Amino acid sequence: MKNFSIGMAIALAANSAWTSPALAQAEPSPAMPLGNPGSWITTADYPPMALRLEEEGIASFRLRIGVDGKVKECTITSSTGSELLDEQTCGALTFRARFRPARDADGNPTEGSYSSSVRWEIPSRSGGGNEDLSLSMRPSANLAEFVVDFAADGTVAGCELIAVEPANGLAETIQNQFCQQYEYSGFQVTPYTDDDGNPVSRRARIRFSTTIEEIPESEAGQ
Repeated sequence: MKNFSIGMAIALAANSAWTSPALAQAEPSPAMPLGNPGSWITTADYPPMALRLEEEGIASFRLRIGVDGKVKECTITSSTGSELLDEQTCGALTFRARFRPARDADGNPTEGSYSSSVRWEIPSRSGGGNEDLSLSMRPSANLAEFVVDFAADGTVAGCELIAVEPANGLAETIQNQFCQQYEYSGFQVTPYTDDDGNPVSRRARIRFSTTIEEIPESEAGQ
């Protein structure tokens, strides 16, 4: 599948005038991305139904960044025309995007904002594109095992695919499609408790098995 990109543009002003450190006052600074913004959304995040419906588009967004560098709010400022793609854009960004928080003139962390866009694009339908898309939607025999960690307050602390058989290039897609239901949009469960009723953290180990079988002759054509 062809990669799509997140276009980022941040302008920084440079002041060449020298000021005594004792008299210097910090300039307000904007929230800055940590790591590679291109990793916040990948083609593995493409919603399966959007692929089936062949939905594409560019989603422009604005993020409200908290003093802890996490996304507090995501707003789609220009829609792709697909509710699925718009929701996936904000879901992935809210979960993955992290920033060096903005700072005020006194150098204190403060809320900030960040705006950019994501292009969702399906591979060309020429040269076997339809066949590739159909294969990506076809179930295959596999065994997948996940671990989902829940914090004492019931929030999801982590989700990871720890095994997939047979090993193949779909591991990232499988993990994203399963884990997003827990990790996106602040998902929270009723906390687990110990024998005394106190909230505790717990790890859930989940296994899925898919088998491909022949249809019995007695059921063929039904």
